Amino acid sequence: MPAKKSPPKYRLHKARNSAVVTIDGRNHYLGPYGSPKSHELYARLIAQRQNALDLRPQALPRHDDQLTIAELSVAYWRFANGYYRKEGEPTGELTVVKPALRALNRLYASSRVVDFGPLALQALQQHLIAADLARTYINGQVRRI
Repeated sequence: MPAKKSPPKYRLHKARNSAVVTIDGRNHYLGPYGSPKSHELYARLIAQRQNALDLRPQALPRHDDQLTIAELSVAYWRFANGYYRKEGEPTGELTVVKPALRALNRLYASSRVVDFGPLALQALQQHLIAADLARTYINGQVRRI
């Protein structure tokens, strides 16, 4: 069992006289150092980070060759729902991830993930084109998938 990593440190940014925590290479400024609000925001960010780590795809079934698109979509949605949040609120990315997964599942829900390849992605793209959606929207959805 791998050693558990400690959470990022709550620390003082002297130039700003502010509390800061660095998560995944990005600084999050929390407000005045030592204030209850900064400690609350720190705890929230650490909880969100841990939630995102817990929802990573390593929790998927071990029979990867039997994994279906529907099962993978559910796992990804759980991950995205924890990851695409800012200050506890869902970001706009969640509003476009859901229709992408819906379109994918409409055509390939029972298909095995290992069978999904470039031709299947192209067929999905054609399905979105037939729905008379904007080209930029279609391209974004294909990138997400």
